[in-house]
Amino acid sequence: MAPDEPERDFFDCGGNSLLAIRLQRALLVRTGAALTVAELLRHRTIGAQAAYIGSAAPGPRPDAPGRAD
Repeated sequence: MAPDEPERDFFDCGGNSLLAIRLQRALLVRTGAALTVAELLRHRTIGAQAAYIGSAAPGPRPDAPGRAD
């Protein structure tokens, strides 16, 4: 279930450790942000994750899907 507010907690929206791994992969594919599961668990809302990704500016990794060399 997708949260209707960016500040709703991932686990309050039905999230669990397996979904955190799926979220980790989706963020990598869609944004190039290679967050660890621990980082996702520290930043448990969409707003916090977006702010963290924006502040860390983690650009695409060399092994990220979709990279054109």
